[in-house]
Amino acid sequence: MRPTSLTATATGATDPIIVDRFSGNFSAGIYLTSTGATQATLQITGDNILGTGFTATTANWISVTGIATTGGNNYGHLTTPCIAVRANVTSYATPLTLTVIQDGTGG
Repeated sequence: MRPTSLTATATGATDPIIVDRFSGNFSAGIYLTSTGATQATLQITGDNILGTGFTATTANWISVTGIATTGGNNYGHLTTPCIAVRANVTSYATPLTLTVIQDGTGG
């Protein structure tokens, strides 16, 4: 999978990035990067975000322990399949970029 990135410019949750949960050996590198004191956590969901009636505010988003930033850069690795990931920015100082690079064979 090609790297997929998006940038947050305020507090709140970013749009979700869909991952391939059918990958033979699910593996995704997650990067949270910021040049300032922006704080954010990575969240995942197993909800069908493309389903009829889906809303991000009522979805079951789970914060991933160990993949967060309190300023600067952080990297994490997901091995549990999920439908999508997003960054939840709790304190904003400078733009935060969320990048996902997924490995494995497509399903």
